[in-house]
Amino acid sequence: MNIHTSSIEMFLDAILANSAKRSGGESIAEVIHDGLHVFREFPNNNGVMLFLVDDNEFNFRFSAALPNENNNNAQEIFNVLAQKGSIGSVLSAGKAQYISDEINDLSGFIIIPLSVPSAAVGLVILAADLHNDDMVLLRLCEMSAYQFAYALNNTRLLQRLTYNQIVLEQKVSARTIHLEQIQRELKTILDCVQTGILIINAESGVIASANPAAELQELIMKLTTEITERERAEEAARQALIKEKELADLKSNFVSMVSHEFRTPLTTILSYTQIMQNYREKLTEDDQIKYLKNIELAVSRMTSMLNDILFIGKSNSGALTVTMRVINLFELCSSILDEMRVLDAEKHKIIFKFDYPPSAVRTDEKLLRQILLNLLTNALKYSQSSTEVELAVSHSETAVIIEVKDKGIGIPKEYFSNLFESFRRADNVGNISGTGLGLSIVKQSVDLLGGNIKVESIENEGSVFTVELPIS
Repeated sequence: MNIHTSSIEMFLDAILANSAKRSGGESIAEVIHDGLHVFREFPNNNGVMLFLVDDNEFNFRFSAALPNENNNNAQEIFNVLAQKGSIGSVLSAGKAQYISDEINDLSGFIIIPLSVPSAAVGLVILAADLHNDDMVLLRLCEMSAYQFAYALNNTRLLQRLTYNQIVLEQKVSARTIHLEQIQRELKTILDCVQTGILIINAESGVIASANPAAELQELIMKLTTEITERERAEEAARQALIKEKELADLKSNFVSMVSHEFRTPLTTILSYTQIMQNYREKLTEDDQIKYLKNIELAVSRMTSMLNDILFIGKSNSGALTVTMRVINLFELCSSILDEMRVLDAEKHKIIFKFDYPPSAVRTDEKLLRQILLNLLTNALKYSQSSTEVELAVSHSETAVIIEVKDKGIGIPKEYFSNLFESFRRADNVGNISGTGLGLSIVKQSVDLLGGNIKVESIENEGSVFTVELPIS
């Protein structure tokens, strides 16, 4: 178990290191090289193969493999998996799958799709065995694929943008020469014509004809319009650069946070497994149960964080589906509150108010669970011990109303406009851990259910999040 845990940590380190080094200036070859070397850190793998979607026609073409000996077998392996329907199944599901087939002396394959919103980029085939207890590894593969797909797509777009920029600069140069010619013509007119002559219709007062001096104004207006449009384009480019820098800063902060958040449970798992390996004979049964419980909690925490990251990725790519069915809202809320009380270890007073007599509601249970878990987790996390956290359910004629109230640190007003964006965290959170994904997941889940969310908060006094979901 020690070796296995260390392998997971090495794979995670490779993923985070590759994400942190992205600068946006890499070539396609460099992105492919780095992406494949990340997957080569997968524990006990026999090779990795990359197939990319052809830009001109929708089919997959072999791109690269590690080690290089797999180049000769890659296409045959792809064809066999495609004929068995495994490739189509993975692309349809939009998530990684393990196939236990044996092809060309290789046993076991993980097929991992590479996709961005509304488009498939390619897929990775990893030759490796995956046991039933290795779901964390499968999730890490999806996390790496998410980064790999965006890096490939962004690099392609950047190459096209560079080409278009060159063409645009050539057009601007030609247009500048043309404008300079117009300016010279205008100067010639001004120098040659002393008086402008207009012929006006006596009955209508409309100008019937004009000499070149009178036509000068039209040329000046045309020149002014073209200059204004160019200034607008320059301002748009400046704003785009500012936004790009902001996104780069957010990405850097997120990588740092995720690295810290993952290392904590990994360290917990590693420490307790080492204790159990080295001192098993000296441990009582209660000690062993306690250590196994701590390992289980650490794995659950990692799985929860991976689920949050994958949820955001699927939501951004439009891959999330809504499954509506009738559920018992009171039972769902009670179940979630029981989980919260166990995790909170009675540090807070959790109050539950339920005023919705029908209790039955038609909704997507997974999305509603995401909403409640994230709001309650935040309320407990950002509130001092012994304070109250309240979950209240009521209703109007058209909606179920869910309120989560706390008496915590509150949210500064300047963060309200970006409150539901991914990776955003207020400055007043201090050393409280978090990835900045919780409220983004809540907002996207509420939107998928056709509802709305609002927040009232006063710094150092507390917050109230109100979710309204339509009664169907």
